[in-house]
Amino acid sequence: MKKIISIFMATIMLLSLVGCSSNKTKEDPVLSEDLTKVVEKIYDTADLDEELRGYLKEYENTKINKSNAEYYLGESDIDFKEGICSAPMMNAIAYELILLRLDENADVEAVKKELKENANPRKWVCVEAEEVVVENVGNVVLFLMGSKEEATPIKDAFLNLANSK
Repeated sequence: MKKIISIFMATIMLLSLVGCSSNKTKEDPVLSEDLTKVVEKIYDTADLDEELRGYLKEYENTKINKSNAEYYLGESDIDFKEGICSAPMMNAIAYELILLRLDENADVEAVKKELKENANPRKWVCVEAEEVVVENVGNVVLFLMGSKEEATPIKDAFLNLANSK
């Protein structure tokens, strides 16, 4: 009888381990898409008035690489696999939305801290961003500088992408 109970208990423990290991965080399918598509989804789902949404969709997307990283990120030593910036090309608007996809083993919190510390909301000549937002979902980091009116809905739309499937 002890042998049967031992086998039963070992089986339950094995099943619980298998069940727990399958709960490991998998990259969200929405956030594994090309970052340009992720930006589009953020703009499509953000709780913004239609006029502002129309402006945002017209902003230019620029790939971030090692040669332009310091301008966009305030620091050239941040390691990332992929980066994109959505910003107006010719306008007196203090706004830029940046998405960075980090390596799987990256220290996301350290990158977020570095972005926040190096953010320059006065990087534009005549205007200043009211809000600086740094958030992440998995290994995708949102770095946003803009007005209060747009920062919260865009941040919320980004965070909600993790819940939409």
